[in-house]
Amino acid sequence: MIEKYLVTIGITTYNSNLSYLSKAIDSAIQQTYRNIEIIIFDDGSRNVGEIENLIKNKKDKRITFLKTEINSGVSNSLNNIISFSKGDYFSWCPDDDYMHLSKIELQVRSLESEPQSISICNHFQVLAIFNTKRMIKHAFYLKFVDIFLYLVTFDRINGGSLLIPTSMLKDKKFNLSLKHIQDYDMWIKLFYKSKHVYLNKALFYSRQHSKQASNSDKKKALEEISKFYLDFFKNNMHNLIYYFGKRTYLLIIMSFKFRNINTIVDYFTNKKNCQKYFLNFFNKKKIVFSLIYLFKFIGNILFFVREIKNFILYKILLRLFKVNFLALNKNEKF
Repeated sequence: MIEKYLVTIGITTYNSNLSYLSKAIDSAIQQTYRNIEIIIFDDGSRNVGEIENLIKNKKDKRITFLKTEINSGVSNSLNNIISFSKGDYFSWCPDDDYMHLSKIELQVRSLESEPQSISICNHFQVLAIFNTKRMIKHAFYLKFVDIFLYLVTFDRINGGSLLIPTSMLKDKKFNLSLKHIQDYDMWIKLFYKSKHVYLNKALFYSRQHSKQASNSDKKKALEEISKFYLDFFKNNMHNLIYYFGKRTYLLIIMSFKFRNINTIVDYFTNKKNCQKYFLNFFNKKKIVFSLIYLFKFIGNILFFVREIKNFILYKILLRLFKVNFLALNKNEKF
């Protein structure tokens, strides 16, 4: 494979567990795709001296180490890495996670025919306390919704599973006011107008461990995501209606999930908005077209009900038989 694209691997650190950080760096250094730069940004760690020594001992010229004395959050770290980046593509690896050694190669290859798209792969959740890993797959959902709809209606995406054209990120910035869902905010912005390529392989490992977040942090995260969705609905309602089109029922499902059904009701009870939406729906005088559209809409609802039934069955089987739970192979490198 001709490695014509430079890939930036950004590693964000803060009070890092040195063992975890070492594995994250090694997973970057040992990538089968060699045309990479590794930018490590430390966000005011108390053990910054130990982190610097660890990086120096790796003795890899492709590593650049940046640091700040004041802890400013992950958004600031990512913005600094992206500003400093020279790569064509960007891949993020938090300091307690790590990558499959062929992640970059396979994701770059997946974008050969669509270089301005975003590559997304599956990932493993590594459960440190049980020494097990669980594969998180997106294929089931992507059969009936695109990635933007998946994001806003069903779940978040692990940022480490993405390979993104750096130019997309340089045009935008991670929101410094968000401390817990800064990545989610960015992915919503990116996938609203960007194409993606789905790679049905688990190429990223996300650790789940006790030191990640306290109960108070989790409470703050819930408060932040609730406010984010409320603002998101209020500020983008018309665009969302237009985007969802004949899949408006998904927007309603989304509103129930995030307890924002009142926003939907308020939107449609506004006379001006109703006129806009239903004039588009009926296309003024084209009643025949509207009837066809209506039948398609009903068909989509039936299709969605079927998929929900399949989804529930899938979840039941997952719990009964613990599908996707695999013991870690002690001989496995990554």
